[in-house]
Amino acid sequence: MLMYNNSMDNNVVERRPGFTIIEVMLFLAISGFLLVGILVGTGSSIANQRYKDAVQDTVDAIKNAYSFVSDTQIASRNGDGTQGNKGVCGALTASQITDGIDPKQNWNSGRGRTDCVVYGAVIAINGDTIQTTTIIGEDYVDAIRNNRIEENSSDSDIVLLKKLNANNVAVMCEKSQNTVDKCSVQTAGNATTRKLKWDVVLKNPKPIDGEATNLKKTLLIFRSPRSGSIQTYVKDDLIYYNGSADYNAIIGGNGIVSSNIEALKAAIYDVGVNKYLTDDNFKNTELKICVNSNGNASYSDHSRMIRVLKNAHSQTGIELVDMDSDSEEDQCD
Repeated sequence: MLMYNNSMDNNVVERRPGFTIIEVMLFLAISGFLLVGILVGTGSSIANQRYKDAVQDTVDAIKNAYSFVSDTQIASRNGDGTQGNKGVCGALTASQITDGIDPKQNWNSGRGRTDCVVYGAVIAINGDTIQTTTIIGEDYVDAIRNNRIEENSSDSDIVLLKKLNANNVAVMCEKSQNTVDKCSVQTAGNATTRKLKWDVVLKNPKPIDGEATNLKKTLLIFRSPRSGSIQTYVKDDLIYYNGSADYNAIIGGNGIVSSNIEALKAAIYDVGVNKYLTDDNFKNTELKICVNSNGNASYSDHSRMIRVLKNAHSQTGIELVDMDSDSEEDQCD
């Protein structure tokens, strides 16, 4: 910095250390650009990490179902590992109610266990929501012993489940002081609903001549009544209630309270998975799930694929495909 000293000759200029205005402006401009770069990079890293977390949440939701199925045994009275006043096996299907079984007596199952078996889990995948419910049915050995099923039947495992009245809903009755207060249709066991975070959506693989659509499929993971091996089947759409209400909006609510047996019969038939247990509905096939970031990550133009392999028997049947895979079968876009 240059300054004039009036006490000296007018031609003498005194120099002092400092910055010119141009130097200060250059410094601020460069610092600003660096700061913007750091902030953009940090925001992108956060978005990418959120997307990766959502992908892992999806994988965990399916893996947890396999762990649950591999550990299941006899269903408790409440169907969730606790002993209580709610029965789970007396009215799992509409046909059971039609045959004259009074669901209002189900609370008294006797001796701390029922004749029900937890066979597996029903996973309803609906865009950004994954819901898991428990499927419970009658014991296979008891059914053979009581001549309800032929021991050497050639039926598929899916058809066997239907014959064992397997369902993910049941008529539950509550009582107080030895008096039944109400009966309602509720989930037969545990029900969990997981909404994916950060606006992530699960989609079908993008077709060649169209746009990728939200995934709406039902995954059935269960233990074979005949062999005990874990099976995986896929239904190409969601299970709907009355053909209009979404499955996720019905299951897990307060239930349909009614003292009218016919109303209970209609409700349990419409809501439950039992009526869909046919070889035409559920197929032993591979399921491809594309986890779409919905524009909230730096690689928003891509989706990462999760594959549930055909004949998957455990968590090892779930593959998280690398985003850099060159295989066309592993591409979502």
